[in-house]
Amino acid sequence: MSMTAPPGLTFLFRLAIPQIFSLLASYVALIFLKGQRPAFSAFSTWIYLICGLLLRPLLLSARSWYSEVSDNRKAVELGAVQPPMVQGSSNELRSAILQSFSHGYTEDTISVIKTRLGQGYPIEFQDVVARFTLDSATEFLFGKDVGSLGANLPYPEDSPLANHPSILNHPSNVFVRAFMQGQIQTAFRARFGKMWPLKEIFSDKVLPHRRQVDEFVNPILEERKKQHLAMAATEKAGDDGEGETFLDDLIKHTADNQVIKDELVNILVAGRDTTASLLTFCIYVLTERPDITERLRCEIMDKVGPNARPTYKIISEMKFLRAFINETLRLYPAVPFNGRTTKNPVVFPRTETQPAYYVPAGVKCQYSVFLMHRRADLWGPDVLEFDPDRFLDERLHKYLTPNPFIFLPFNAGPRICLGQQFAYNETSYFLIKFLQAFTDFQIAWDVQPESSRPPVSWKPAPGTTKGRDKVLHASHLTMNVKEALWVRMKDASTIEI
Repeated sequence: MSMTAPPGLTFLFRLAIPQIFSLLASYVALIFLKGQRPAFSAFSTWIYLICGLLLRPLLLSARSWYSEVSDNRKAVELGAVQPPMVQGSSNELRSAILQSFSHGYTEDTISVIKTRLGQGYPIEFQDVVARFTLDSATEFLFGKDVGSLGANLPYPEDSPLANHPSILNHPSNVFVRAFMQGQIQTAFRARFGKMWPLKEIFSDKVLPHRRQVDEFVNPILEERKKQHLAMAATEKAGDDGEGETFLDDLIKHTADNQVIKDELVNILVAGRDTTASLLTFCIYVLTERPDITERLRCEIMDKVGPNARPTYKIISEMKFLRAFINETLRLYPAVPFNGRTTKNPVVFPRTETQPAYYVPAGVKCQYSVFLMHRRADLWGPDVLEFDPDRFLDERLHKYLTPNPFIFLPFNAGPRICLGQQFAYNETSYFLIKFLQAFTDFQIAWDVQPESSRPPVSWKPAPGTTKGRDKVLHASHLTMNVKEALWVRMKDASTIEI
């Protein structure tokens, strides 16, 4: 195993090299000047060295100042102003952000849920849908799933089986823990900004988790590469791409194993976490709204029936199901924050409440999808109410149709999420089969972690979401229910429709 220097030490080394060269240049210049002009010897050598040390930071500050003045002039020429600065020091803002911080797979999922319910335990739903999407995504990407649904589902903390070694040490659970912790640490890096290496002076906090993920991926990668070589040698490699996985396509285009693994992990995050987040909040809503559960089940019984598998055509005809998914994405977007970097200077148009803003090229613009989806000026006075009908009635044509960019669960424009339709179809299929099998959803408050509940002081008030939800939200790369979502449900076959 190759030794890798901790990110913090590497970062400090890169910062120190220019300073060292600046200091050496000052020292050499000082020796030269002393030899040429004796008058310079009257000054302290240390003053020259300190000036040399400060030279680079002063130059960087001067460049930043010049850039600011230049951008202000361009903004004035265009009749705009620069966006206002956020109040507070960078350290205060960073600290505040860090503190806010975590094949028939559907049928397999329903089967393991029924088994656990039969044992008398509630279901940690956030965990089980993460396993469902992980197995589904790894099958699509690698041609082999991690088998996380084959491992035992978690038990409540008060169960003697909660920390049983056979569960904790199951290979798929080891993979899941490494994958999740790697994401959490990566999110901390992103939120800490360019100076994140200073938090990892003595060790790389992502690397151990990435190595565990690679332990699963490497054997699959090597096996597939051997198969490709064998097929090429016997000239049996097909050109139609039928049955080809994402891994197969990557192997065709590059021989760099690191690039292949990076691409796989990137798509795995996108394919697993976002859909798991959406399904988690769908079921959370159903625990709060039995009336919506009933409407969904009625549409499912009418369009699909109590046991049949839905087709793509049938799913496309289920208007209330799509509206329910959209409303969940509106109030609980899987990716609550996002950002884009300007390629060219741009002016944000003047509005009734604010001036035109000039944004220079190369500026990263952060925006909150979560807050945009809860703005009354964009969605109407009932913006905080969960109401799927807003995607079906006149409100659709009043608010969303004339301004489609107010709804950004998958982003928009040239960089819109490539997996949008896949996510809609996977979520729809799962919910149909799930609601065929279960009903009467309730949060199991007797085992729900206390830390996942909002403070008692949070009371519903106009213009705020505090006190509206029964569970707290958390976020690393995607939004989730803090800690867990323990749910009890009933077998739908015992309920009369």
